[in-house]
Amino acid sequence: MLKARSGENLENTEKILNVLKEKVHRYCTPLRLNHIKGVSKLSRELARQYLVDIQETDIAAWAHDMFRDVSSEKLLSMARDYGINISDIEEKKPILLHGKLAAIYLKKHFDVDDEIFEAVYWHITGYPGLSILGKILMVADMAEEGRSFESARIIRTIAKKDLEEAFKNVIRLKVKWAVESGLFIPVELAMTWNYLLGGVSLGGNKGSQKE
Repeated sequence: MLKARSGENLENTEKILNVLKEKVHRYCTPLRLNHIKGVSKLSRELARQYLVDIQETDIAAWAHDMFRDVSSEKLLSMARDYGINISDIEEKKPILLHGKLAAIYLKKHFDVDDEIFEAVYWHITGYPGLSILGKILMVADMAEEGRSFESARIIRTIAKKDLEEAFKNVIRLKVKWAVESGLFIPVELAMTWNYLLGGVSLGGNKGSQKE
């Protein structure tokens, strides 16, 4: 939620987006920049369809990958500076930290919290009970029009009819890729998949994840 009175929301959003776009241009490769623009475009389309705040969706889209091209050493350093409790998997694969770092950046610099924070924080793995905004971001991240592989096209088509089914396909694909590539499966990704199958209750407090 943008913590501003309704009359200030547009001005506040424009301020945040201007800073995020400057960060993206500074830290991201041209390929990543094009991807982020694609995520913003598809996220806005899905936000209109599923009645989610477009301003909040745009902030999440521009923020989610702004640290994606930062070096592993820098990601670990930033995570320690931000007080993130780095998991063993994240220590070995620091790229998994980029979403958490972007979310905490938003919180520290703009007091952005709640669904925007959650969407950006968990966009790599998902989380049981993720908000509609979070699901839109994950679907758009996987299926924006720059993603030309067949699974992305299928998810993009499904998303315009059934967001929940599209989200489930995103999580399934992430698990499949990890297994087939011999990569770590983050705990939260496994939890999300199990939750979607009805095997995990919400339990716990997601708010405790906010550094």
